[in-house]
Amino acid sequence: MTEPLTADRRPHVVMTVGNPVQNDARVRKAALSVAAMGNRVTVLGLSPDGRAFEESFGPVRLVNVEVVGLLADSIKERQRVRRRLLMPFGYPTREVAMAALRRRNLAERELLAETGRVLAGQVSDTPARQVLRSAKGARNKALRKVTYARTRLQRLYTSQQAPLDRLGGAVSRRVRQVGPLGSWRRLMPEMHDMEIAYGPLIDSLDPDLVHAHDLYMIGIAERAVARARAKGRTVPWIYDAHEFVAGMSRYSPTRIAAMADLELEYIGRADRVITVSEPIADAIQKRCHLAVRPTVVLNVPALTRPRSAQPPSVRAVTGLSDDVPLLVYSGNIDPDRGVTTLVEALAHLDGVHAVIVTNAPEDNRYVTTLRGVAAAGGAGDRLHLAPYVEGDDIIDYLGSASVGVHGLSHVPNHEMALPNKLFDYLHAGLPMVVSNVKAMSELVTALGIGEVYTAGDPSSLADAVRRVLADRERYASASRSPELLRQYSWEAQEEALRGVYSDLLSGVRE
Repeated sequence: MTEPLTADRRPHVVMTVGNPVQNDARVRKAALSVAAMGNRVTVLGLSPDGRAFEESFGPVRLVNVEVVGLLADSIKERQRVRRRLLMPFGYPTREVAMAALRRRNLAERELLAETGRVLAGQVSDTPARQVLRSAKGARNKALRKVTYARTRLQRLYTSQQAPLDRLGGAVSRRVRQVGPLGSWRRLMPEMHDMEIAYGPLIDSLDPDLVHAHDLYMIGIAERAVARARAKGRTVPWIYDAHEFVAGMSRYSPTRIAAMADLELEYIGRADRVITVSEPIADAIQKRCHLAVRPTVVLNVPALTRPRSAQPPSVRAVTGLSDDVPLLVYSGNIDPDRGVTTLVEALAHLDGVHAVIVTNAPEDNRYVTTLRGVAAAGGAGDRLHLAPYVEGDDIIDYLGSASVGVHGLSHVPNHEMALPNKLFDYLHAGLPMVVSNVKAMSELVTALGIGEVYTAGDPSSLADAVRRVLADRERYASASRSPELLRQYSWEAQEEALRGVYSDLLSGVRE
């Protein structure tokens, strides 16, 4: 793709993100806001179906980028070759290794059973039997050592694990704070494939400013700006940090170390850094030694948004009447987000239903686990799944529930997070029940819009739900405050975004 010739002299902003833009509300809102400031905006996002194509939303041009994982696949191929070369020594798969361990365990148990028969007098303990039993024991002991050695080789050559994963949680967190052991170039080969796909596109678009959304784009944006500088053009760039990378939990310590390494290498070269909460801004500045504190732009809904003639409703999806208490959780599902705790709490809440808004299919492993947890607690018929809807419809969709629930676990990134679903619940007029991570619980308590429970404790969550349901209208009325909705609206956040862009684009193409 090359940028067509145009007489449009407006500053050209190129935004990049390493995921499908169709489901990224923050990127879409930012792009529309920047376009409304009088700029020409092109967004490069990861193709949702693997093919390259173009579309638009409003005045924004969206290029869906095809990323071919040749370099990442080459790493897997080298691992496959190593497995083949070492197959006589290490087991080819985990399943083969586990089978070998089971055979040794069975042999050991049989020897123990034979000794028991001798002691019970069920068989005669002749010298020949003693020698044979001793030989079997020695053989099994030797084979067990060989099996353990081959299993270690299997783990080494068939997994993605690196030494940092074996350091333990406290040590690995300390490593990420002071500088990771893991090099992103070695541990994140997919980043090279993304560079090959995105880099030439950015160059061809001749941007006046590059806005890199989230970690995966930070190096790609910096290198594109550096190439422009080599050609005599000065192009400012923004890094928009959606998470506190070094404090994340949903990846292995090795992976997080590599991601922290990537961020640390490039963040100091950005002209401006934006992030999603005040605590994360402080943490990023401290960890990355930034001279200028990141600008905070909360990930919140817009007050003015398109409305469907017949807005969707999670209550309609579940088929429940208005008088049935309905808890709702919306977003990615995993134990670190308290979803298991929510489902476990249903066993303590007679007559209360819960709906999880997710794009995970019914046969997803975690969904199956949640179904089992609900059934074990006698609440199998009170757990529901609802699909995602268009971003403009999410507020109406959630608003038919009784209470919005969000429970993060106690990891550094979560302690500082103010997730977008929190503000979706607010704009939907829902009282909330949230876990006692620092930033989220303090906000909910200070605003009087919900109750707090102990993270990971289903009984505590159930107690908090009962408190909210007992006085729901009081909490809901606080959520509907016009001043509060304005304060936590995208329109209010645009002011900070506008200030950043005004500073960086002053004098461009005037």
